[in-house]
Amino acid sequence: TEGHPHADSQGGATLTGPKIKNAVDTLLAQFSSVEIQARIAKRWGTAPLDGYRALTYDSGSLAVTISPPDAVLAGAQWQVDAGGWQTNGAKMTMLTVGRHTVSFKTLDGWITPSNQTVSVYSGITTTVSSSNYICFSPYAYSLAGTNITITGYRGLGGAVTIPSLIPGVGTVAAIEGAAFSGCTNVTSVVIPGSVTAIGDNAFAGCTGLTGIVIPNSVTSIGDNAFSYCAGLTDVAIPNSVTNIGSGAFGGCTSLTSITIPNSVVSVWDNAFYGCASLTSVYFQGSAPAFFGLPDPPVFRASVFQGAGAGFGIYYPVNATGWSTPTWAGYPAWPYALPNGALTMTLWPPEAAGAGAQWRVDGGAWQTSGALVSALPVGTHTVSYAPLDGWVPPTDQIVMINANAITTAAGNYAYYFPFTYTVNGTNITITGYTGANPVVAIPAFVPGVGTVTSIGNNAFRGLSSVTSVTIPDTVTTIWAGVFFLCPNLTGVVIPNGVDSIGDYMFSGCDALTNVTIPASVTVIGAEAFSGCVSLTSITIPSGVTNIEDSAFYRCTNLSSAYFLGNPPPSFGLTVFSGAASNFCIYYPASATGWSTPTWNGCAACAFSGGALTVTILPAAAAGAQWQVDRIWASSSNGATLYNLPVGVHTVVFNDMSGWITPPSLSVTISSNQTAVTATYVLAKPKLTLAQAGGLVAPVFNSLGTGVGYQLQVSSDLVTWSNMAPVFTATNAIEIHPQSFDMRGSERLFFRLRSDP
Repeated sequence: TEGHPHADSQGGATLTGPKIKNAVDTLLAQFSSVEIQARIAKRWGTAPLDGYRALTYDSGSLAVTISPPDAVLAGAQWQVDAGGWQTNGAKMTMLTVGRHTVSFKTLDGWITPSNQTVSVYSGITTTVSSSNYICFSPYAYSLAGTNITITGYRGLGGAVTIPSLIPGVGTVAAIEGAAFSGCTNVTSVVIPGSVTAIGDNAFAGCTGLTGIVIPNSVTSIGDNAFSYCAGLTDVAIPNSVTNIGSGAFGGCTSLTSITIPNSVVSVWDNAFYGCASLTSVYFQGSAPAFFGLPDPPVFRASVFQGAGAGFGIYYPVNATGWSTPTWAGYPAWPYALPNGALTMTLWPPEAAGAGAQWRVDGGAWQTSGALVSALPVGTHTVSYAPLDGWVPPTDQIVMINANAITTAAGNYAYYFPFTYTVNGTNITITGYTGANPVVAIPAFVPGVGTVTSIGNNAFRGLSSVTSVTIPDTVTTIWAGVFFLCPNLTGVVIPNGVDSIGDYMFSGCDALTNVTIPASVTVIGAEAFSGCVSLTSITIPSGVTNIEDSAFYRCTNLSSAYFLGNPPPSFGLTVFSGAASNFCIYYPASATGWSTPTWNGCAACAFSGGALTVTILPAAAAGAQWQVDRIWASSSNGATLYNLPVGVHTVVFNDMSGWITPPSLSVTISSNQTAVTATYVLAKPKLTLAQAGGLVAPVFNSLGTGVGYQLQVSSDLVTWSNMAPVFTATNAIEIHPQSFDMRGSERLFFRLRSDP
């Protein structure tokens, strides 16, 4: 704290708050706040800071669990001592020992929990779990079946996001007349994609409203829907709208331009009456079939009556139904339909790194920071890809202007769809609360720790789950984890798990594919009992114990391939109830087996084939491949012998800066088989760290050992090389040169790989 000295108990100089502030101010002139944290962290500890001895203090940690899950999904967060906002389950470390105040974020539609005073102890994580938001609906509504019509608003105002669902009630399908009328405290509104109609006077007189997001599902904007919203400066009418009602935007005195999509067939009288700042209206298609009222003609002229000086209608040069120099009594001119471009930044960076994507008008998926060009001028719909553990933004309507790049952002909300317990920094997953049937368990929980185990019965009885990928950080999977998951078809178990727990997959009727990794030594009792869709299983050579009934009543199991000697411990009825033609296959070189039977099961030796895998290009140093995730990893050009004849899967390791080849399905015969796989250099990501008018390029996803060239342009046409080609030594690097933007209107950056 500034001005508060902390004396060194070992003697030496005192480090005061002002000295820390001066050091931080010096760094702020050059680096972003993230970089400052990293650099201070590197210099702290026993090393001196500008000649002063660094100091230590006792600290502890605090973790807060927020409930119910619906509140978390809606954006509930917590903070300590009015500091930065934290998400559900996050853990704050390095808190001073003593009392702290936990407060909670105000959330529209929810009663916020009271502040809590908690005590933090040295070296201990204090947990707070009594953080219960209470739901109340800020909306009045009517219900027809499961379709909800919003009829009124009684919330806190500000930025309002209307939900697409009201839990336990139904889907929001419409906004009734006068629902928000006169709500002067509302500043912006996002309407969900479930709404198809905006009623008469719905937002009339919302003088504080400056922006509105209308989804690409609305077909009609009612009479006076936004009339006299004097603060409204920006509205994008989506290409789904066919009707703009009488007086819909009348009296919106801050509107300067509006684009009317080619889907609109009717614009009724006074639709934009009294929009005193409106100077241009861009129609994207032919003249609307209905414009004002045909009789008397004065009603046609009332549509834009009272518009700003120099007002004009602009229409596409090839559109029909228009005339120039006037149309319907207004100045009108044709225009050639130009193009623009759009770039979207996805926040937070953790979501972008986890695979968040966006697309325009249902086109190809794009990553954060990508540029989509050649977009026609007018409104377009940006949608976002679902991402396990994150709530994607609602669809966004963006306006594309001629010969310009529109920049926009989409914010994913972190939602961790798992319950867990924490021991130090080791996390045990205890349950799944998500809706995605394809589950990828994360390796880390931000701010909490590493996922190292999956607890008893964590996924038990979840009929919605069809596949699960377990991260490489997990070493322990307890009993009954997937017990009675009837639709589970496949599981990827990492090479690090040492045992398959009792009843782990018992009753998984649909399980057809499971790979037991080479690290496993124990297969528990009834681990796969009742897996009636399993037809074959491979047992790694390291397995030393298979317990009772491990594969009991796997009625379609016809083969079990053991890759080594028999397990020293082999339980009762391990394969009892298998298919009538079931047989154990073992390597001809193994010892301890017998034929034609072993332990009451048919058994015979197999002679295997060989596989050689070539990896390209040579620059992909460190690339490795593995067969069925159970054989030892091999490098480029290596040959693996004694593979069982039949179909096998070759997988490849991930490497920073490279796109991993897809898995290969390879058929092994008694001869040698050779295949080739190619790594592709990943497209590097470039972000900009800004501070005090200076911009420093930051590179991510670089390929180590690959050369890169930074280029700069002011017009996206002419590009100049900046500094020499550099060879990446890390996946993330900061360019040594900063750029002064204080005298520049704009600069564009790009990074070329292997120039």
